[in-house]
Amino acid sequence: MYDAHAMISGRLVCLWRHFFEKSSMNLPSPPTATLVTTDEELTRLCARWSDCSHLALDSEFIRTRTFYPKLGLIQVGDPEGLYLLDAVELTDWQPFVELMQDSAVTKILHSPSEDLELFSHCFGVLPLPLVDTQTAATLAGVASMPGYSRLVLELFEVELPKGQQRSDWLKRPLSESQRLYAGLDVAYLLPAWELMSARLDELDRMPWFLEEMDRLVRQCAAKNDPATIFGRLLKSNLNEDQAGALYDLVAWREEQARKRDLPRRFVVGDDALLELAKNRPSEPESIKAMTTLGPGQKKKLGPRLLEVLTESTARDLTQEKLDFQKVSGARLRAVREVLATVATEEQIPVEFLSSKRALEKFLRRTKNGVTEAVPAELEGWRWDLFGKKVRAVS
Repeated sequence: MYDAHAMISGRLVCLWRHFFEKSSMNLPSPPTATLVTTDEELTRLCARWSDCSHLALDSEFIRTRTFYPKLGLIQVGDPEGLYLLDAVELTDWQPFVELMQDSAVTKILHSPSEDLELFSHCFGVLPLPLVDTQTAATLAGVASMPGYSRLVLELFEVELPKGQQRSDWLKRPLSESQRLYAGLDVAYLLPAWELMSARLDELDRMPWFLEEMDRLVRQCAAKNDPATIFGRLLKSNLNEDQAGALYDLVAWREEQARKRDLPRRFVVGDDALLELAKNRPSEPESIKAMTTLGPGQKKKLGPRLLEVLTESTARDLTQEKLDFQKVSGARLRAVREVLATVATEEQIPVEFLSSKRALEKFLRRTKNGVTEAVPAELEGWRWDLFGKKVRAVS
């Protein structure tokens, strides 16, 4: 947390009180949410919500033993109240899908990466245009990537109850504590965004924030791409044949996980994929000797794993070899010092500006002050902010 935190947080609380006095929003304390269980009521509400400029959204789901999340509730907050859309009872979601695609209605969520994945799977759309109050809080100076409870405490001096994070959201009827918890999850998003959007405008950081929202949507689309998972698992000690085997194993596992609706680790774990790719066994006995596969996996999946390995093709690692090269400690310290200075000057957490991995990638692509290609993680407003400074010391 940087030095200006207390001043900014206090100012936002004052802004909130001023906003609340003038606002027409009716937020009960504690808020009571209306449970929506009929398609007719959902249709009526969606028609009303289409006239709103902003809506608060959240979701409750179960995802312990499945690849896809099992939707229990969608929470909606508008200027008049809070609503729990019961996914166990509702059957016609088309009006809601159309609302999620309405560009005139901004959807406000907090740390929505899992929600975006759920919306994509359950409804085939994303809630756009999108506001993430976690990112907004960081750029507005409230806190560094805070959880929702922390954000509410910082802005409104309200401590939210806990205890329902691991609740069974598919069981009916919902308990009163579940309904209270679910309603509270969206109760403060509208006023929070009201405060932080004003602060972002004041700081001239709204373009930065909008760029981050575009980045968030792209990351959601790429999250389950085999190429993304392959890049995360790839190790520097793999050659091109082994890398090709790893990619094909990752793609096969992704297909199986989706087809069988199982978590990836329930199909084959990451450690097993790496062992298979590195050793490239060609005989059933070699599969049986593996310790990273369970007996059932060996029996059921062994023949198919051998087929994937046999059919795999080498993968060009030209770029990956560059990104695996060691970086001079002195060069890394120099750019990190520059970044720390920029973070202090701009009052932005240094970890939000760049990760160590992104800086290392930048250094591998930079020679004599010339950058071959700016890493995607540093593109846009970040590069405009500190690109010349880090390049000067690299």
